[in-house]
Amino acid sequence: VALSLAAAAAALAVNGVQAARMQDFSKADVETSLISGLVDLVGKDGPSELETALQPFFEASTKGDDGTLTSDGARDVLHRFFVGRRGWTVKGLATPADGSDSQGWVPAHLLDLLNRRTGGRGLGQRELAALSSAVEGLARQEAEGRMLQA
Repeated sequence: VALSLAAAAAALAVNGVQAARMQDFSKADVETSLISGLVDLVGKDGPSELETALQPFFEASTKGDDGTLTSDGARDVLHRFFVGRRGWTVKGLATPADGSDSQGWVPAHLLDLLNRRTGGRGLGQRELAALSSAVEGLARQEAEGRMLQA
């Protein structure tokens, strides 16, 4: 029951709402979510489910000489991933067609944290999976909060 409730909550969090309320998270919430995503990936022998799911998106993207993505590249990959996998449009991941600034602070803060962690060398597939996990975790938290308020 808890799993189906969490799945329904996560679907409600972003479908049609576009995660507009993710700005209500504190930096500590965002950092905790990212750390949780990184911890989940540490010590795994093979690729995680998220790494495997992200692989075709990662491979199809333009990467630097070191094989990593820039912040803009990571944002683009995650936008395409969430639209395709969940039908989600997360503010701050999509590149606006009109050139306006639609960058939500949550994805920007997560990318900044990961860039600092990697020494600015870019993001590999594992870091991309951690970022994806963090965004999904925050969406789940938001959905659960909304369901409790309803």
